[in-house]
Amino acid sequence: MEDLNRAIETKEQAMKSHTAPPSIRIKAAYSCSNLLISQKRYHDAKVILQGAVQLLPQVSQRHLNRGDAQFNISQFSHITSRAVSLSLADEDNLYKTLQLMELGRGILANFQLEVRSDITVLATPHPDLAQRFLELRSHIDSPANTNDSSVIEDSSANLKSIFDSNQSKYISERQTLTKEFDDLLQHIRTLPGFENFLRGPSESELLSLAKDGAIVVFNVSDIRSDAFLITTDEIRSVHLPLFTSELVESCARRFLSAINERSPLRYRYATQELKDVLKTLWDYATKPILDKLGFSELPSDEAWPRVWWIGNGLLNIFPIHASGYHDDMKLQTVLDRVISSYSPTVKSLGYSQERASHVVMQDKAILVKMPTTPEQGILKSVDAEVENIQKLLTNNGVDCTIRQNPVRADVLSELSKYSIAHFACHGSHAADPSQSKLLLEDWKTAPLTVSDIMSLNINLAKFAYLSACHTAAMQDFSLLDESICLSSAIQLSGYPSVVGSLWQVSDCHAAEIATSVYEWILKGRKLDCRQAAEGLHKAIRNLRDRTKATLRGSVKTDPLIWAPYIHTGI
Repeated sequence: MEDLNRAIETKEQAMKSHTAPPSIRIKAAYSCSNLLISQKRYHDAKVILQGAVQLLPQVSQRHLNRGDAQFNISQFSHITSRAVSLSLADEDNLYKTLQLMELGRGILANFQLEVRSDITVLATPHPDLAQRFLELRSHIDSPANTNDSSVIEDSSANLKSIFDSNQSKYISERQTLTKEFDDLLQHIRTLPGFENFLRGPSESELLSLAKDGAIVVFNVSDIRSDAFLITTDEIRSVHLPLFTSELVESCARRFLSAINERSPLRYRYATQELKDVLKTLWDYATKPILDKLGFSELPSDEAWPRVWWIGNGLLNIFPIHASGYHDDMKLQTVLDRVISSYSPTVKSLGYSQERASHVVMQDKAILVKMPTTPEQGILKSVDAEVENIQKLLTNNGVDCTIRQNPVRADVLSELSKYSIAHFACHGSHAADPSQSKLLLEDWKTAPLTVSDIMSLNINLAKFAYLSACHTAAMQDFSLLDESICLSSAIQLSGYPSVVGSLWQVSDCHAAEIATSVYEWILKGRKLDCRQAAEGLHKAIRNLRDRTKATLRGSVKTDPLIWAPYIHTGI
């Protein structure tokens, strides 16, 4: 016991050492928490982990390149969820606990939101600071230098020397700018009334985010599992005692096995595995939550309630909107009780609502189609899909531009001109989530990646539809709380409403779903992108019911077909 207490004391001292790098201090805190928890000293473990979460943004500093930033964050993927669980067990204030959670999740996205969010509140009392803030962030938010020395590998040594010198100068200048920006941000937060400047919504603002529907924020850790329920009236929490981290890990293995199964002989097995996972999610997570919110029956009219799901860890890979018993006539499913949307964090949902308030005088759409793709299968329904969508949009006064088999550079240069972006192509998710890509004509040599899309800041943006496979999927489990995928990337680029997919989708069904969504958001001959979630909800339910098959006297559905489509944002 004496040695144990000395170990705890030493690790606490390491955590409090301001001369040590943040990563070392966080590792010491996590190690210390393990020892404290083993002694059931939960309050002490909570305090030290809360301090570690406060340090997380310093681990992945703004000036680092994307790969280094991701690696640094990936080392501490379980700390925030454990700190939140201990805070809930200690019955801390729910809003402050949510703030802690938001601080430790979506860190890379938060850096981007800080340089893109509205700062009107600062401009009136402190115009000089606001002006300097805008100047600095305009430099920081410019697209990163993507030059690659490999393109000049055949050039002279002198050219390579010039290239290396320019790269070093660029990196040095960017480090100087980001440090000045961070210093300015910290100074602003010392001013009266600006302590939480760009940190996220205040408690009253948080409640107002739920004006269009409830927000459910999961927290699953090795300590306990809970969900925060945010409505316009209050913040509540519901304990999910049977929804353990071990159960979630088991479901994740079965889920990934099912959606990645490619053998026709094992298709029925894969379908049943997915159904079993959806039933487990319903029994231990979504049903208790919906019952607590009062959504316990099929809505009787067209005014369906809406829920935003914000996952954590492995929950970010699941189709939570599809959980339930879909072969049961009692309709014990999320799909038959609420309209579902997703958001990486509460802060990103607020950012989407802020972006949606921008007025666009004339809507314009770019429709990117790839019926054929180098080294990929032919997408037979793409031409018909884009033709149908073009007809729907032009008949309702939206100017359309079609780009067939474009290259990456053309798409990146044109996207900022359009309020609506539709991609009908192949998608691919990568082990490095920032390298997940949409497959255009030159995808082998110059892929359109998550990093490319996130570098954009599209002021006209309203709605993006990614009619491709895997656009909302993530493979790196140590970065799941960062929610790095194509759908979240295009949301951060400015599009407040996005439709994507969690796994491989069939060409014909993808075209059908897309057409149905556009028909819904254009009903009444008026474009309303806020109706995208409802349009997708109706399209998925319709596809589910139409594709049911009668097997051995009972009706069976196939969630592998209809469950991958999800809506992110407002």
